[in-house]
Amino acid sequence: MVSLKYLDDECHDGMEVRVFPYLEVLHLERLPNIEGLLKVERGEMFPCLSNLSIFNCPKLGLPCLPSLKDFSVWGCCNNELLRSISTFCSLTSLVLDGGDEGITSFPEGMFTNLTFLQTLFMELPKLKELPNEPFNLAMEHLCISGCDELVLCLYQRKFGKVYNPFDL
Repeated sequence: MVSLKYLDDECHDGMEVRVFPYLEVLHLERLPNIEGLLKVERGEMFPCLSNLSIFNCPKLGLPCLPSLKDFSVWGCCNNELLRSISTFCSLTSLVLDGGDEGITSFPEGMFTNLTFLQTLFMELPKLKELPNEPFNLAMEHLCISGCDELVLCLYQRKFGKVYNPFDL
């Protein structure tokens, strides 16, 4: 399945693949060439999908998924994927663990439409800034971990110099 580009391709390794209109949970793992869920976006896609987790699918872009509540991404946060998050209006939980990906900031407006977001976990080692727009007032849990460059940038803004932990 390494060559899989879309879930609705007609045939993969002799096996026919169909889209599931009642699918609630989808886990995509180690699909280096997958580009999208469907070749052609049509109507209301995946109307029941409430939980989506992605692990090492670096080329994946997503359509609008209005019923999505829980979204987790490990090892493959790309800008296209991050931009699509703003369309997930029902999202309540978001996990972004980019591994060694070079995400330094979030796309403008990424969090604007996430009015139901209650839990946000971020581990993006290269992240340098948080979004300019405020987070949702419904936010109950916020975890920022392993964002070493973010801490350094915040320290520089506050104190006007580079912080070196070994200067203690």
